[in-house]
Amino acid sequence: LLVLETMNREWHRKLSVWFATPLFITAITGVTYRWARSFFLVEKQDAKWILQIHQGSIFPIPGASVIWTGINGLALLYLSITGFRMMRGFWTRNYVWRVPQSFRELHQKLSAFAILFMILVASTGFSYRWLRNVIGMEKERVRWLLSFHQMGFWPDSYVPLVYTLFISVELVCMIGSGLMMISWVKQLLITPSSKPESTSPRSRVSVELSDKPKEAQFGGD
Repeated sequence: LLVLETMNREWHRKLSVWFATPLFITAITGVTYRWARSFFLVEKQDAKWILQIHQGSIFPIPGASVIWTGINGLALLYLSITGFRMMRGFWTRNYVWRVPQSFRELHQKLSAFAILFMILVASTGFSYRWLRNVIGMEKERVRWLLSFHQMGFWPDSYVPLVYTLFISVELVCMIGSGLMMISWVKQLLITPSSKPESTSPRSRVSVELSDKPKEAQFGGD
């Protein structure tokens, strides 16, 4: 069991790096399309390219949308489930409502509130595309999956706008905080000028001597 937990943690870390960019693109295009259509009243044909990026159908290969949504959906499902297992003791501790003090704490708190939504979004998006393009089911029969995916049960309200914005912001913040927990990513993003300078004992002695008056250094006249 311990070996399985270790493997899940390792693969959770690896997949978060591999799928950071695809999931980021999916989140941004999803919320952009919904706001463009419902809030800014952009015509469907004019915003079609955003939806094509979101679904992966922009790639000129057969079944691109099924592959894109399938891989992204399964990756997000795996990351959500393994992340939930890794934070089993999060709610059992004495929970403190405070501003996160580290990227790890930020990642844990975001995951605690968003993990069920991530599972819902990933499973409904993948299932809808698979049933439509692979099984060949009619759109009306699987429309309920799309309604769950973007919370479109109230199309004339602000619920879909707020929901998609919430999901996208949560996912982007989880991706960012998760990446910043990985040591080599953190080192890659930190510029040399922002790294603390290491001072050797010899250099500290030199600095101390240079700060003393010359009379004190050489004994005076």
